[in-house]
Amino acid sequence: MTDLGVETGDSLLQSLFKLPDNRTYLTKTQLAYADVRRAIVTHSLPASTPLDEAYLLALFPVGRTPLREALKRLAHEGLLGWPAHQAPTVRDVDVHEMRYLYETRRLLEPTIAKLAAQRCTEIDRRNMERALMAMEDASASGNIYSSVEHDYALHTAIARTSHNRFLAESSNQLNLQSLRIWYRAQERHGVAGVEVMHRQLVQTIASGDADEAERLAIDHIASSLARQQAWLDEAILPWGK
Repeated sequence: MTDLGVETGDSLLQSLFKLPDNRTYLTKTQLAYADVRRAIVTHSLPASTPLDEAYLLALFPVGRTPLREALKRLAHEGLLGWPAHQAPTVRDVDVHEMRYLYETRRLLEPTIAKLAAQRCTEIDRRNMERALMAMEDASASGNIYSSVEHDYALHTAIARTSHNRFLAESSNQLNLQSLRIWYRAQERHGVAGVEVMHRQLVQTIASGDADEAERLAIDHIASSLARQQAWLDEAILPWGK
């Protein structure tokens, strides 16, 4: 195991691994997973390029077995493609797939927000607020990667508040696929203000206003797509906004 000392207080590690407050270490596999996931999300590892094991071990010298276990988890989550007898590759959402990603978000997220408002418990409210505060802290510090990961954690907390595991699992898979494009948008436009609409949504869900929560979720998706628009315009996609 790799002793991280003060790192256990890092809210990002807490979010990734659901660590208890008294946890003082990460396993080598967890450390490898955190490092490789960060490299994927931040585009430090290029998409669609075979990732040779020797190359990865040079970047992430944690040992062959921990690295392989981390890669298996990342492949299971859809962040890597790993065909049999081939090297893994980073999966990405290209400009042509973006249409379908946002189409799916429009189907899932308003329903999740509405159900969350109808079913929110006090524990749900605290979980959403904790995730939101971590996102706000990351945005205030200007840490793009941390902001993106806490954004993902907040969406996870909201989806769980629907108390529908099928919706929550579908949303989680979609948002994992979105991490790289969220990072690209925040890198282009900055992180300032990204938490404002999220706070409105969390407060509305906690208040139990299902119709308003649904409307805010629709607005949030439109805002997210608008942040991608500059990149989409470069690809000359006709469906745009």
